[in-house]
Amino acid sequence: MNSTAETDVKQWAVSLELLMDDAIGLQEFTKYLQKEYSLENIQFWLAVKDFKEKKELEILQVSKQIYDEFLSPGAPCEINIDGKTKQKILENMKSPSRFMFDDAAEHVYTLLLKKDSYPRFIRSEHYKDLLVNGVQPLNKQRFLIQTLAVIDCLRILMFFGLFLCVNYKVSPLILAARLCNSWNSLDTRSLRREAIYADNVRVGGRHNTQLY
Repeated sequence: MNSTAETDVKQWAVSLELLMDDAIGLQEFTKYLQKEYSLENIQFWLAVKDFKEKKELEILQVSKQIYDEFLSPGAPCEINIDGKTKQKILENMKSPSRFMFDDAAEHVYTLLLKKDSYPRFIRSEHYKDLLVNGVQPLNKQRFLIQTLAVIDCLRILMFFGLFLCVNYKVSPLILAARLCNSWNSLDTRSLRREAIYADNVRVGGRHNTQLY
């Protein structure tokens, strides 16, 4: 399964519309229908959806392809719809339009997918496995984000410390001590004063540490 957030997988159980609008959700639902030997329903519905976007010059050819694959007697992916709807489509084949399969698509979507296949999918082990596996990528993603955030903070501290050491002559030991004491902010003026004082003591002299 592709990486999917836990919340996305849970949303699939809200409605068939949310499931079908999600690319991965549609993919997983299609896999389930294939195992249930009812793949032709989703294939027909998607074919009709795509058919409605076709250009006028393509309508005749594509309508015949859909009819031959899903509706003709003995079709390789024949869908289960009532004879009246099928007969109406056959008559419309004489003068095809992009809306000629709408009744059949509505029948498949409402009665076969929404009221039958979709509830069984939500109750299936397939969906339960998706819920379990969907938690893992989310936790890993959170851990990665948190790790990167810590690394960024360490980098900022490192460069800030280097900046203080180079530009304000702050002793690395003093800086480390301040950081270990968990100071929320660094007082660069006081650190510089203490650094100068420490340097003066080291060389055996004490000078004015006033900063201007």
